[in-house]
Amino acid sequence: MSKTRKKKLIEELQQMIEEAEHLLIDTPEDISAWEYQQAIERIKYLKDTLKKVLKM
Repeated sequence: MSKTRKKKLIEELQQMIEEAEHLLIDTPEDISAWEYQQAIERIKYLKDTLKKVLKM
């Protein structure tokens, strides 16, 4: 993977994580526990992916 592509991917992942965390903080009251758990799992997955890309 080229350095510019890796840098862009890292930036995109970081932005996705920030947006997902922001949505989790501002969660509507009518969200189900399942949907909330799915959001948490998505953040975990994105963070794991970011760690893997950083190790490349």
